[in-house]
Amino acid sequence: QAVQEAAFGALYYLSCSRDLTSSQKRQLCLEENVFVLLGTMNQYIDSELLCQRGCGLILNMSFFAPLSQDTMASVGGIRIILAAMRRHGLNVQIQEYGVAILSGICLDEKNHAEFVNEEGISTVLAAMMIHPDQSSIQAYCCDLLSNLASSNSVYKQSIIDGNGQMVASDAVSRHKAHKGVQSHGSALLQALS
Repeated sequence: QAVQEAAFGALYYLSCSRDLTSSQKRQLCLEENVFVLLGTMNQYIDSELLCQRGCGLILNMSFFAPLSQDTMASVGGIRIILAAMRRHGLNVQIQEYGVAILSGICLDEKNHAEFVNEEGISTVLAAMMIHPDQSSIQAYCCDLLSNLASSNSVYKQSIIDGNGQMVASDAVSRHKAHKGVQSHGSALLQALS
């Protein structure tokens, strides 16, 4: 496990480097590399450090090249990211990186059902409740939940049943100066009304 954690650390810090060339970025983002990253995270899901670095690496990779939502979903990305978030609920970085990744995957409506079936709504709402002062988590969560609520009345009701209105209202009132929370939180509240 220590070898995998060190390797993920090296890849994560490499992905943060400004000196990374376009060719290196493309190489990092190959579909088989995403598959290996997610498989390793799944195998070592109890390692908080590996999950943190893995989520950070996948998020950075999504900035280099649009990771195919189909690729992420087809190799179990939704399930694995949600499992890491649930297993390491107190880790701010895993929550932030995880929900940012999931927000991108769930831009494609065909991934909504898997997200919901994997208990994504309750996981995201829990992240908001556990980390109420983390504006980036609040913004990403509101964006993701707003997207779901706007697409399907069953998902909307699930968010309402999970106290989504209260959580979104709290986020908007706590983060008055954060444009992302204000925009996405207001959109979520409107979608839930």
